[in-house]
Amino acid sequence: MRIPRNFKLAAIEIKVEHKDSITIDSCKACGMTDYANQKILLSGIATQQVGEQTFIHELVHWILFMMGEHKLRNNEKFVDLFAHFLYQYEQTKEFSSDKKVREDAEHSPKQSKGRPKTLFLRSGERGRLSKIK
Repeated sequence: MRIPRNFKLAAIEIKVEHKDSITIDSCKACGMTDYANQKILLSGIATQQVGEQTFIHELVHWILFMMGEHKLRNNEKFVDLFAHFLYQYEQTKEFSSDKKVREDAEHSPKQSKGRPKTLFLRSGERGRLSKIK
């Protein structure tokens, strides 16, 4: 995974800066979100993996901030777990080759014209699937 120099969320450009060190409330930190200056700050991190995980952690803070989810964005346990799941996805995703995708498309059943696709919505505690149109 490559850490970007900048990116946009809700049309706002957020810059990523690398610092020698970051201190929050007298404690050293690997990263920090700077909402006022539209930045993610990352400290001199020892390994690529820690840098990537820290970036995703700070990105989750930004996303929750942009969604107005201030209680969640300040919940470090939630942010950290969510970031770890995103990082694991990023590191373990696999893609089909173009040839495999074409073969799958050729052998998949065609949808009849005029008939809407059946979509399912996961709901409830147990994640029941319900048909929706």
